[in-house]
This record gives sequence, structure tokens and C-alpha cells, in this order.
Amino acid sequence: MQEAVASVASCRQPDSHIAWPEYLCSLLGHFLEIVLAFPLPLWYNTDMENTKRTQRTPAEIIAETEARLERLRLRQAKAEAQTNPAVASLMDTKADLAKEVREAKKLLGDGPQSANARIEKHEAWISKIEAERFAAEDVLVEAESSLESVNAEIAEAIQGIVETSKEISIEA
Repeated sequence: MQEAVASVASCRQPDSHIAWPEYLCSLLGHFLEIVLAFPLPLWYNTDMENTKRTQRTPAEIIAETEARLERLRLRQAKAEAQTNPAVASLMDTKADLAKEVREAKKLLGDGPQSANARIEKHEAWISKIEAERFAAEDVLVEAESSLESVNAEIAEAIQGIVETSKEISIEA
């Protein structure tokens, strides 16, 4: 880099802007020739299309408004139908069936409340309980044998005390 600075100081700089690329190539070598061979366009967005918003025609506005009005009329008819006794029972039946379908899909699905997930959780829980049961059986067997040996020692100690008290009574 110091050599480039020294050569810049020693070389005479060009007077016109047309001679500058050749001058820089002589200083910096072929790298600058590659960069200058593929110049960037001056306007980077010249190929963009004009994407102005187009205004809707009156016919399109009317069609959209009529579709919205039809949706509102349908919503109002559904609300009125719920108060009609003939339709109200059907709406209740529909709601109950929709609930049954939703619960069945939830049970048959892959989520955390699905049957498979619940079975896996319960199997893990059951295996943990079984391990605790096996451990409890081992503890029970060990505790019962220890209890028998302690009871035997207590019986021997009591027997020794009783014999000692009999000997003391006989001597007295």
C-alpha cells in the first residue's frame, strides 16, 4: 500500500476525467480494470414498472357492495332463525353435533389431548407406578424379615428377663 502511495505521489495526475481510469489502472493494477470493465448502471431502478394503484370502476364497487349486502342479509336471517322455535331446535342439534365432531377430531388427532398422546402419558405413568410397586414389594420383604429378627431378639430379651426374675425369686 505504501508503494501505491509513493507511486501516486511520483506520477503526474491526469487533467481530464477521461484519463482517470487508465491512470488508476496503472497505479492499482488489473483489479481496477475488471471493475471498470463492468460499470454499474447509474440508475439502479430504471427497470421497475410503474405500479400505481388503479381506481375501481363503478360496476366493481356496486358488485362488491351487493356481495357485502347479501352477506349481511344472510347473517340477519340466521339471527332471526335462532329465535324461531322450529329452527331453534335444529340449530341446537347442529351445535351439539358440531361439538361431538370437534371432540372426536381432537381425540383422533395428533395434539396433546389426542388419544395416542394420552395413552403414552398414561403408559409412562403406569410404568412409574409399577416400578414403585416392585420397590415396595422389595421393601416389604426386607422389612418383614427384619421385623421377624427384631421380634425374635425382643422375645429372647424378655425370656432372659423372665428367667432372671425367676432366679431372683427362687433365691429369695
